[in-house]
Amino acid sequence: MTYFFDTGFFYYLFSTRHPECRALYSSPERKYTNEYALKELRRIFVERGFVQADVEDFLSDVRKKCVVLAFPNRNRLASIRISDRSDVPIVLGAMDAKAVLVTLDRKLARECKPYVPSVCLDPSG
Repeated sequence: MTYFFDTGFFYYLFSTRHPECRALYSSPERKYTNEYALKELRRIFVERGFVQADVEDFLSDVRKKCVVLAFPNRNRLASIRISDRSDVPIVLGAMDAKAVLVTLDRKLARECKPYVPSVCLDPSG
């Protein structure tokens, strides 16, 4: 199995030590994300006041454990029709990786089904 992790996945992994996220992140399966997700994650961490050194260590670990794809081509953004346009680069990343999108966002997991398989982990964990 090949997984693509979205921003919410990493947020829960870092901030709450979500057990299902931790298990998938530690699994031997091939794991992907993209620069868009990591940029969004860094912004969220700064907004919420996380310690910068801890954030940088975490992002460094993500780059070691996951293949980090480039930002998706802007010309392709219109090809994905989902309600939250900020999630389009995430769906494109999962498509490019030919991976299952792993998210904690139920709406995204449902809306991306025409484009990629998805799994929604229960954030209450």
